[in-house]
Amino acid sequence: MLADLQRVGGQLGGAHLTREGRSATFSAFARTMREQNFGIHRADQVGGRHLAAYVGARQQEGVSPRTLANELSQLRAVLCHEGKQGLARNPDYSNRALGVERANRIGTKTPLSDKQIKQFQDKQWRSAVLASAPRWNCNARSASARPKRSAADGPISSRGGSAS
Repeated sequence: MLADLQRVGGQLGGAHLTREGRSATFSAFARTMREQNFGIHRADQVGGRHLAAYVGARQQEGVSPRTLANELSQLRAVLCHEGKQGLARNPDYSNRALGVERANRIGTKTPLSDKQIKQFQDKQWRSAVLASAPRWNCNARSASARPKRSAADGPISSRGGSAS
């Protein structure tokens, strides 16, 4: 079942993160079908009762309504691809009919406070300063420790310093 869903998901295309999200949905769907002893092995065998069972199981797991709506959308895309547009568009298997409440699309992220932004900037600045600081060559055979030179330092002049 999972392999067939992954095959169809690959045919649907999409960006990397879209494919990753689909893959997670297909894994959860296949696991749920296996746990509930549904004997389906191919994507074209998915029916309305399977969608309803999946929604019930995911709600019991505490999945948010927005996530569940996204997962159902991904499963409907598979159904349409497999020629089951009637089921995918059937009002009896809409989100509302399956008990998936309407979820907002705003999200749960909150902006950083001014203090958090300042802490982040300070940390970035410190990292940049440390990265640009000279590295010391503390070779045990050397009596003096000198900074390592790199190609970015430029050529060495005849006076022992940089040419610039």
